[in-house]
Amino acid sequence: MYVRYLGKEVLNTKYGKFNTIKFKPLTIKGTIFEGGEQMTVWVTDDANHVPVRIESPIIVGKVRIDMTSFENLRNPMTALVKKN
Repeated sequence: MYVRYLGKEVLNTKYGKFNTIKFKPLTIKGTIFEGGEQMTVWVTDDANHVPVRIESPIIVGKVRIDMTSFENLRNPMTALVKKN
């Protein structure tokens, strides 16, 4: 799998504000995705690396997925800056 690292970013979501790591994985063209480096993924910048947001164009538009809750983490959630 090919992944391009884009840096660190503070991300605001409906759940709260997170310190995140942003990257773009290479997707394969198929029934849903167009293929290439068009998907963007943000994961928490802590020991958990929980996906916070995923955005990607699909054949009929664009999909955006946000984390709504978390539980049973192995490590404390230190990436959460401010909970809404």
